[in-house]
Amino acid sequence: MLDPQPRKREPIEGLRSVRAQGSAKEFLQHALVSGRLATALLFEGPEGVGKERCARALAQCSVCLSRLPDGDACGRCATCRAIDAEKYPDVIVLARTLDVLTQQEQSGNELKSEIVVEKIRELQRERLVYLPHGSTRWIIVRDAHELNASSSNALLKTLEEPPANTHFVLVTHRPSELLVTVRSRCQRVRFAPLPEAEVISILSANGVEPALAKEAAKWAEGSAGRAVAMSDPALLASRKGWLDRLIQALRASKPGAIVDVAEAFSKDASAREGDEVLVVLEMLERYFRDEAISAATDARRSSIHAARSQLVRQTIASLDSNLKAQMAVESMLVRLRDVR
Repeated sequence: MLDPQPRKREPIEGLRSVRAQGSAKEFLQHALVSGRLATALLFEGPEGVGKERCARALAQCSVCLSRLPDGDACGRCATCRAIDAEKYPDVIVLARTLDVLTQQEQSGNELKSEIVVEKIRELQRERLVYLPHGSTRWIIVRDAHELNASSSNALLKTLEEPPANTHFVLVTHRPSELLVTVRSRCQRVRFAPLPEAEVISILSANGVEPALAKEAAKWAEGSAGRAVAMSDPALLASRKGWLDRLIQALRASKPGAIVDVAEAFSKDASAREGDEVLVVLEMLERYFRDEAISAATDARRSSIHAARSQLVRQTIASLDSNLKAQMAVESMLVRLRDVR
């Protein structure tokens, strides 16, 4: 999850108000205008690139009272404004809830965060039974990879026999974690990282100083949400500090340096909200990737940095599989140091 930071929200005024994502927008607009829009859509791509925003804009297009000649929503009629304000009754968002684990499931005093089956059943029982004649209903499932097994199966039954004039948009940055059967019922629409210039533009609109905006955008990997979080000078300095310490640990000759920095990094990260370990490791992967590119004329040096970049990516994937952070970072640093 991205770090929550205050951010000016640009009003949603049709698909044209979604930054970049030309291929996705063109596909969706053509499908809507031609009457071939799938009942279930899977919006997949990095966090913070406009997937849910696009889902709401698409909903505007389908119910706009003054649709433009190209099929886009006007963004200004009563229904468009209601959708933008999240007050339109037939645009329903399902999101995860935080629940205390049962005694059998507990590991320490952890919490689980997932979309539980009760939310799907409530939707089926109370929200999908009636739709005014001529209306279109939109169900947006935020962080769809948070569907647990029971809720996934309950949703699957609805996707197999969908109510009339109802569209589902599953939004995720981890599509591989959805049930294969759920994915197979959806038209997949891929969203790309935002161009760095777009990210800088968003930061500038939020009042971020140009130098800081450029630095935050560099590490954001095309994610506006991450860039806004990175534009906090203290947070950016902390993350860059840990990046430097991880790199220095690789160069240290002192026995135990890797264990020490991995332990300190994991403790510091666990005290913060959000995926702090993942963010810093993604910065480390970007560092090695940039080093590989800059050393392109030196084949051996470039291949070493490319191999290190791949190792970091593998570690990031293992963290997604709930491998303990300290153990993963220690193992990664040892393997990185062994790359010669």
